[in-house]
Amino acid sequence: TPQFAGNWSHAASHLQEQTAQRIIGSTPQGAATARDLSGGWWDAGDYNKYVPFTTTVVWDLLSAYAWNPTAFTDAWNIPESGNGRPDVLDEVKWELDWLLKMQLADGSVINRVGQTSYDVGGGPTADTQPHYYTAATTWATASFAASTAHAAT
Repeated sequence: TPQFAGNWSHAASHLQEQTAQRIIGSTPQGAATARDLSGGWWDAGDYNKYVPFTTTVVWDLLSAYAWNPTAFTDAWNIPESGNGRPDVLDEVKWELDWLLKMQLADGSVINRVGQTSYDVGGGPTADTQPHYYTAATTWATASFAASTAHAAT
């Protein structure tokens, strides 16, 4: 909302991530594979989310907090401000909650969720492309394991 985002505010977007389907190559695998993979942080100018790339940021933020906790307040004007926990940890939790959605029942971790086209149009609310997820990878699983272990300490 404008209260928190100012000029960067917009309506809820990418609700299609709540029903992301598995994709193999360029073939969606159907509604039976749908998973709620909403939440988390976008990677760059596109609206894809990659487990291995985000875990680096999680590590950086957790380490910065561990090394200098007094630098981080609970007053960054985000919805969670004032809850008694530094806002940087609230932000990391937002990403960790998404990471947990990326884990499969067998413990492996999906590598990516996003769309098949990088044509994102006129901003987040204008992007209504279906979102898909790829297979689990060793890279995603290992970086997930390291990040969740780091967050648990």
